[in-house]
Amino acid sequence: MSNAITTWELKFKDLISNSVQKVQEVVNTASTRVDNLGACFKRLNAIDLQAISQSAQNLNQRFENLNAPFISYESGLAEVSAITGVTGAALDDLGEKARKSAKDFGGEATDSLNTYKTLLSRLGPDIAKSPEALEKMERNVRTLSKTMGNDAAGSVDALTTAMLQYGVDLSDPTAAQEEMTRMMNIMAAGAKEGAAEVPSIAAALKVAGVQAKQSNVSFEETNAVLQALAAGGKEGSEAGVALRNVLGKMAGVDVLPKEAVEKLSRLGVNMNVVSNTSLPLTTRLRELKKAQGDATIMAQMFGTENAAAASIMLNSVDAQDELRSKIVNTNTAQEQAAVMMDTTAEKQSRLNAWYNDAKIAIGEYTAAYSPYVSAGANAISIMADGKNAYEGYKTALSGVKTMLGLTADQSLISAAKTKIVSVAQRVWTGITGLATAAQMGLNAAMTANPIGVIILAIVALIAVVATIINYWDSWGAAMSLLLGPIGIVIGAFKSIYDHWESIKTAFKTDGIIGGLKRIGMVIIDAILKPMQQLFEMVGLDSLAKKIEKFRNDNKLVTKGEKEQNAKEALEAKADQKQTATKKSKVVLDSKTETPGTISLKNLGQTTTDKNTKNAGVTATDGNNVSKSIVQNLTVNNHFGVNGSMDIRKIADEVTGLIIDRLRDGVIQIG
Repeated sequence: MSNAITTWELKFKDLISNSVQKVQEVVNTASTRVDNLGACFKRLNAIDLQAISQSAQNLNQRFENLNAPFISYESGLAEVSAITGVTGAALDDLGEKARKSAKDFGGEATDSLNTYKTLLSRLGPDIAKSPEALEKMERNVRTLSKTMGNDAAGSVDALTTAMLQYGVDLSDPTAAQEEMTRMMNIMAAGAKEGAAEVPSIAAALKVAGVQAKQSNVSFEETNAVLQALAAGGKEGSEAGVALRNVLGKMAGVDVLPKEAVEKLSRLGVNMNVVSNTSLPLTTRLRELKKAQGDATIMAQMFGTENAAAASIMLNSVDAQDELRSKIVNTNTAQEQAAVMMDTTAEKQSRLNAWYNDAKIAIGEYTAAYSPYVSAGANAISIMADGKNAYEGYKTALSGVKTMLGLTADQSLISAAKTKIVSVAQRVWTGITGLATAAQMGLNAAMTANPIGVIILAIVALIAVVATIINYWDSWGAAMSLLLGPIGIVIGAFKSIYDHWESIKTAFKTDGIIGGLKRIGMVIIDAILKPMQQLFEMVGLDSLAKKIEKFRNDNKLVTKGEKEQNAKEALEAKADQKQTATKKSKVVLDSKTETPGTISLKNLGQTTTDKNTKNAGVTATDGNNVSKSIVQNLTVNNHFGVNGSMDIRKIADEVTGLIIDRLRDGVIQIG
């Protein structure tokens, strides 16, 4: 026979009062914070925040407009540097040339930079080896564009097409620039004297330029014949195709049908003269004109699709010679540009260019502050919107307090607590584990009781804002990220509130720019601080440390954060010293009993040992809200065990029998 003496202590704790009291504290804290915020807004009642917000946005827009020319100019200059590899002083010199060109011709400095990029892309980066040549090429583009309605893209296309189709040597940038100037004036003069505009000539050159070069037809001759074709009704690429095909058939007898060669010979046409590329084009055409009287020879020689173009060329040889003499050795492009630039519109354009150049000069110093000014203006707008939202938020919170009514009806709360204890006791009777029963009983009571449901709902509602603000320096900032735009607004207000003194100091010591810059940094911190906390919570310490360093360097870490960090360090140290103890003592004396059986006698009877207290219930209720019901039971258990039996089975059976008796005791407690 074995004897075991076990002592069990049952405690029923009133956990509801503490929860209710904490809810009250949270609500009161939130209400106080809102009242404080309201007091702040009341002090601003005399100021029209919406008007200030609108003015701030207008100021921000003007600041952006002030910096826009420099930002665009800086980007364009960087692209030129990427294409050419030019950096440092040489790049700055190109930038100065672009700005000067804009002031001379009107428009933007970025227009000149874009022209640089196009020239370098089409003619090759070697052109940049001579900044002077590149500058003059860009000014040629500007000059010709004035004769084309300020079409800089069309101008650069026409000039580069002419140079590439005629195979201008680009290894010498200076010589290439001089040839560009010559071609520019020829095209401008041809457009002035002839029927086709520069874009039409450029389109024709894209098709016929290479063939004209191979046929040794000069650039001025090509322009003259293209103008003759335009006068005959063939322009652009159509004229280019016709000129290319006619020049190809004039190359020699080898490319002509035998019948056509024989007929030309009978008509007195000397094909050696026609195919001689060392002669002027009009001389060769005059020789071919001997056969013009035969209606079929043109179709046999050039094909029906090109016969009309060939006839136009043959009939206009004298006009071509006359036009060629008019378009060489001129400054027509510069002269036409000067006339166009004397108009009021062009003068205004140049005046605007000077104004924008001043913006570029200012932007070199102010563009860096643009993000801060923008952030400051947005912060003011948030404050203005927040003032409007405040009244509605205050009304909502007042309604929550009225709905909660915790301080108004203590009797209702007391009745709820009594009901919760009763439910917990009934739940206990169906549970086989003491700790599990207590927890589930409490949960059931909180859920089943209407007051409990209201409390849970209010806690969830209030915790969204009040708890986040209350624990802002520990984890609340990170949680604000879950609220989306609302969380951003909360973060912006909290950040401005925490850094208000530093903002005032910045305005005093560094002026308006310094103050706006500080506001911008504070707004940025409304995102950085939550991100730092979030990274710390999920274990991304390296990222959190980088953000923390940035915030420290910019003096964004608040006094509250430092105090919170110190508090957490002390609490962590204290937690290491705390230990939880559970006391349970069982003494077994082995005696012989029938193998394979367990007997339990007199279970539930108290002993008469003088050192043992009689069974009973004690309850204490002091000023502390938490209460306990304590029952001390001393039970003498008599049972027999066999050494060969499974000790786990013995423990399970003994525990089950004891719990049955404890359940009976709980029922007696009432």
